[in-house]
Amino acid sequence: MSEIIRNRYDFVVLFDVENGNPNGDPDAGNMPRTDPETGCGLVTDVCLKRKIRNYVEMVKEDDPHFGILWDIEHSDKIYGDNFLPFYETVKPRLRHVHVKDHVRMPDGTFKLCHVGDGDIPIAAIVKKLIEDGFDGYFSLEWEKKWHPELPDCDTEFPFYHDFMENCLK
Repeated sequence: MSEIIRNRYDFVVLFDVENGNPNGDPDAGNMPRTDPETGCGLVTDVCLKRKIRNYVEMVKEDDPHFGILWDIEHSDKIYGDNFLPFYETVKPRLRHVHVKDHVRMPDGTFKLCHVGDGDIPIAAIVKKLIEDGFDGYFSLEWEKKWHPELPDCDTEFPFYHDFMENCLK
């Protein structure tokens, strides 16, 4: 049996919330996410990952196998061009970076776009990580399923590849 499979963990996260907002929608003024058909609250995979990450960080604080994935588009919604405070917080455990880009709209919303065509300072982020000795992974996060207006991944991936290759020079 391979090491990857031998060290795999399956677990269940079960929680109940009453009169609370466990997963506010930042694109809707942090209002609770609800199923439009049932009116029941929804908790996204991102929220569950955050709750699991926080738990694992508390329990596995000194474990060298534990790392952080940074989605630069999510942090940009809070920090904008000033990514350094967030980066400094995650830097010691940073292992993987999700790359996507958006345009900050005048009404406070965000519109996803080609990597490098938006407002996220991706080139500056990549440069800073490389200067600091980052040896983890960069990956394109392309959310066509949730944003059908985006081009297909087979169109975006070569664009992403060329952009990142220029950033890494």
